[in-house]
Amino acid sequence: MDGFADILSEIFLAVLSMSLTGTVAVLAVMLARCIIRKAPRALICLMWAIPAIRLVLPAAPESAFSVMPSASPVVSGSANLPAVGINSGIAAVGDIVNPALDVILAPAADGAAVRYGMLLHAAALIWLTGVCAFLAYAIVSRLKLRRRVAMSIRDDSGAYLCDGLSSPFVIGMIHPKIYLPSALAGETKAFVIAHERAHISRRDNVWKLISYVIRAVHWFKATKYRFNHRVDIRE
Repeated sequence: MDGFADILSEIFLAVLSMSLTGTVAVLAVMLARCIIRKAPRALICLMWAIPAIRLVLPAAPESAFSVMPSASPVVSGSANLPAVGINSGIAAVGDIVNPALDVILAPAADGAAVRYGMLLHAAALIWLTGVCAFLAYAIVSRLKLRRRVAMSIRDDSGAYLCDGLSSPFVIGMIHPKIYLPSALAGETKAFVIAHERAHISRRDNVWKLISYVIRAVHWFKATKYRFNHRVDIRE
């Protein structure tokens, strides 16, 4: 059990490291968007891909020109030793922050190291519980949605019409299907179908799944990430 707790704690610290670098990348992209207000859409998508990569890669190439040159800003020894520090790649930051962390987290004779390890294990377990809750919610929501559209009817356009839907959406990864409210008709219906087919052609249904998994792993973050479109497990 202790071995599992130690491994989980190391994974949790790695996630914290990715979360920190991802946050810096998000802020950098937001600043760039303020400067480049009329950037091409393809460039905007590429810019937002940078935070996504930083949020999923435990280790990324280090660069002296990056806003965060260090690939792993959060470092630690083991779950039993309070050896956490900040390795931002900027010497001045480390010189100021790490000595303070050493004082706060330094092991003492009264068992501070043991308490630190227990707190780290507890935090890692809470994080894992949150990830499981996010994924369970996605699975239950998808099953409910599948049941809801089970009686849909396919029309001549190839889309599926279903009563009780408030908005159109796409379900499926390999063979995506378009579902529409039964009340849609005429030009409005044609425009909506064209819009949803554009999402499919850009693989937005795949990117949305990836973005949801990223949010599940980093559920503790207040920042919400957008990749072309709002995150929705239906698409």
